Amino acid sequence: MLAAAVGHRLWFGEASVSNLTLAVLLGLVLLSLALDYIATLVGARRLGATWRGVVGAALGAVLGLLTGPWGVLAGPFVGATVGELLGGREFHPAARAGVGAVLGLLAGLVGKVACCTAMIGLFVINVLQRS
Repeated sequence: MLAAAVGHRLWFGEASVSNLTLAVLLGLVLLSLALDYIATLVGARRLGATWRGVVGAALGAVLGLLTGPWGVLAGPFVGATVGELLGGREFHPAARAGVGAVLGLLAGLVGKVACCTAMIGLFVINVLQRS
């Protein structure tokens, strides 16, 4: 969405979105990324992850981004589970921490959709006002 807004600004110049709107859109992009990672970590923590599971979920989320859509879902689960197993926990509590990471990821997805919806609305309203 941000790339489209920047492209629109470059193509249409002053008739497009304002610099302030572009700055707000950038802020919303950064907020959505932060929400995604924070929600994953909080989800893992809420279902019993120790610091090893939280670190594993974060690393799994980053590595999952490199492996495609399935990696994005599996990365936090595998990372949190492996982190807990390396910390000496049994499989069931470790897997529970992994499920928490995935649930947090899904909550972060809801936050991303909300940010994207706000970005679209802000863009459309700003372009209509300026044209």
